[in-house]
Amino acid sequence: VPDIYTGNEDFISRFTFDETNPDSIYTAADRMLGNGMMLRETISSSTLSYLQMAFNDLVSAKKSDCPMIEVQAMIDSIMAFRGSFDDTVEDEGVRNVVKCGWTAERCILYLRLGEPDRMCLKEMSKLIDRVKRTPVRTRSFAFAELLKATALGDGGKLPEERGDLIHAAEELVEI
Repeated sequence: VPDIYTGNEDFISRFTFDETNPDSIYTAADRMLGNGMMLRETISSSTLSYLQMAFNDLVSAKKSDCPMIEVQAMIDSIMAFRGSFDDTVEDEGVRNVVKCGWTAERCILYLRLGEPDRMCLKEMSKLIDRVKRTPVRTRSFAFAELLKATALGDGGKLPEERGDLIHAAEELVEI
């Protein structure tokens, strides 16, 4: 996220609710809903409804004097989407592709937030295993970087600088 904010309050407000900021949560939620609508036939209307509720909760939070209540409702709706997705999408290939995204996101967060090496390695291994079960094309440099880290990580240690691993996880799937 580029450092374009004037302070903590500005960051919280603009990073969360700014419709014109391509890095904002609002923009990500809008894309999430758009992608869900494109996949309605695959994920089902009832599962899509949780994405709509999450977006509506974010819009309500933007107008609220106490936005954390609506933000918590948004998080609950996203978790309900995940559960509904798991229960309603029967095509294992589709489920694995989506779960690759979830696992990549978690892996990137763990690496960025400095989680213990063993947790990062566990997520990288899950990501590699899941990618192997999907028809998605991967970028060979990224896949090789993650494989190397998990192979070297048998001792439970990752490099101090995790930037290359973050980049590999972000660039793993070729779209």
